[in-house]
Amino acid sequence: MRTALGAVLLCSVLALPVLGQELLSVQDLGFQRKPFNPGDAGVIQRVALTDNDAGNRDDVYLTKLTLENLGTATDEEIVRVEVRLESNLGSFVLAAADSFPIVKVLLPLPVEQRTIPDDTRAILTVWVQVGDNLTDGHTIQPKVHLWFSEHDDGGEAEATDTAPETLVMEGSFTARALSGPEGGVLNPGDAFPVMEFQVEDTPDVNFLDLEIVEITLTAPTGLTYELYNNASRLELVPGRTVRLPEGYFAAVDEGVGTLSLSVQVPPGFTSREPVTVAPSLSFVVREGEATKSFQVSDPIPDTVVIAGAEDISVRVPQGGRVLNRPPAQLSYSQLTITDQDRNATALRLDSLTLVAKGTVSSQIAGVEITDSNGNLLAYREGLGEIPLIDPSGKPLSVSDDSSRTLVTTLTLQGTFPVGASLLLEHRVKLAEIHPYQVTTTHFEGTQVVVPDEAIFFGEPAFELRAVEEGVELWTTGETIATVVGTITYTPVQSVSLTLVTANSPYQISQQQVDPETGTISFVLTLSPGWAPAAGKLAELGFTLVGRVDGPTDLTVDLDVSTVVDTAGIELPFDVRARTVTITLTAPLISLLPTEAGAAITVDSPEVTVLEGVLTFEPAELAPEAVLVPSGGWGLSVLEADAEAGTVHFRVEASEPPQGGPLLTLTAPDAGSVQLTVLGVWDAMGNPLPFILAPEVAPLPEG
Repeated sequence: MRTALGAVLLCSVLALPVLGQELLSVQDLGFQRKPFNPGDAGVIQRVALTDNDAGNRDDVYLTKLTLENLGTATDEEIVRVEVRLESNLGSFVLAAADSFPIVKVLLPLPVEQRTIPDDTRAILTVWVQVGDNLTDGHTIQPKVHLWFSEHDDGGEAEATDTAPETLVMEGSFTARALSGPEGGVLNPGDAFPVMEFQVEDTPDVNFLDLEIVEITLTAPTGLTYELYNNASRLELVPGRTVRLPEGYFAAVDEGVGTLSLSVQVPPGFTSREPVTVAPSLSFVVREGEATKSFQVSDPIPDTVVIAGAEDISVRVPQGGRVLNRPPAQLSYSQLTITDQDRNATALRLDSLTLVAKGTVSSQIAGVEITDSNGNLLAYREGLGEIPLIDPSGKPLSVSDDSSRTLVTTLTLQGTFPVGASLLLEHRVKLAEIHPYQVTTTHFEGTQVVVPDEAIFFGEPAFELRAVEEGVELWTTGETIATVVGTITYTPVQSVSLTLVTANSPYQISQQQVDPETGTISFVLTLSPGWAPAAGKLAELGFTLVGRVDGPTDLTVDLDVSTVVDTAGIELPFDVRARTVTITLTAPLISLLPTEAGAAITVDSPEVTVLEGVLTFEPAELAPEAVLVPSGGWGLSVLEADAEAGTVHFRVEASEPPQGGPLLTLTAPDAGSVQLTVLGVWDAMGNPLPFILAPEVAPLPEG
């Protein structure tokens, strides 16, 4: 606990000379302790005071001292300061205070307490006690100033601590998890250490051991846990905080203590699923009055299982691949069963059941099971449970702490729909019971594993097809239950989406349209009770909006993100036609000159109503103008403004329209007329886009 610097420095000494000698030699000894933790106390400076004048027999008397701190520690961090003198006459306290600085006249003290006998050496020490609330890195560096006399002479001297002390609030003791013991598989009745951690007391000025005063375990329930410090055991219950006022030993002063956590699996443990044991501990360590909280976790989990195969895995060599032509014989899977535990019992394999989890089932005509050496172990027609037996007639087994691989070959026949998925769940019925009851392990049950990927027969394709004023989405897939995708179109100005409809047997379950970006997000799903089918999935219609300059080419793009079949398996797919272009048109409305005046015409039979304003130049022509509707059309003058020279009108078909002239107009004098179209509608009252050209016509003399 005590250290000192190897090198010491002489501090300046102010003294009166006698026959060329110093009255008193003052030397800081470079004394340094280890870091101070909260509440620690100890010597921080030692100064040698030597009377080395051989020419007289006079003692040296200390008359006054001052002590200051040149370090960064504050008054609040200091509890007690003492200046002591050790001489041939004894050990005495010269001065004491609650903090720095100290100024003390020593004359009132008994003379022997402040005397350095002639030609002897005394040690002046500075002792401090620090408080509980420290600032990491703060320092204490005392500087002592002495006044003294020897017979009729006297002098003064000072010494600065050349080895300041450091205050440490955090990090004075630490805790960390260790990498061992190695994890493994635990069975009922087992008891093993599962976690180790260390608590360390770093160098400090005190002599205190480390103790745990509070601890909480986080771990699976149903198991028994014990903490062990190489001296005593402490039972812990998950989720329950244990408080230890007397302390549970963790480490000796400035030492390292290793603690372990053990788990015991009760014999009646019954969980059918593996239980992962990776405990963590939250605990409070105490050193004297100082405490600090830690948390450590087991870096290598253990697993508790009842018994059975510790690992069962299946590999499908062609998993994820698309087979365009189904083979008559398909080597489907390699099932590996592994025993890896601490008992000495082999596994007995009773049967293997294959269950269809994809859309391929009836096409499996036969199942053949062999071992990795090609020995035939079992065969049956179609899917179902397959009893397993060794070719010798004995039960089929997996030796203790070893593996066995079973290879499944399928006989395929029949028609495979486009996008069919082959995915078989493997159910292994097995037992782990020693035939002579040498071990207590006793397990009978079924363990299940499903391959990560299916094998696919054919790949659904998607395409966009252009139709009049719209597009259609088609597929070749015959097992599809869900399609997720996006359709975008451009340009978006003066274009409106008029129709989004699904084609039976599919329905639109989700739809989101953003007209500003021209994006249509959709989810198509198979209608309940319907069988999937290839063909048209959906149709989208577009139209122009308002007045346009002419026909518009609309580019439509398809993006399919997800395709899922009726078994819930995501399918691979291809998009053959991602982009199509369609041309959107609008009725052409024209104001054409005639011999007598002008005529309003339309080139589409869709138009059944037109509303507009005729503006005459000069304005005086408006009151004299004559508007005559064409055959099959009715005319309404809604408003006439003679001063402005305008006529607000509406024409409406009285019989199925054929296109052509809607109305004619004449005026008594020459001039011109301009048509402004306010709206165009079809027979259902739906607004129609339109092209207006020309919109001004000359008027001849009447």
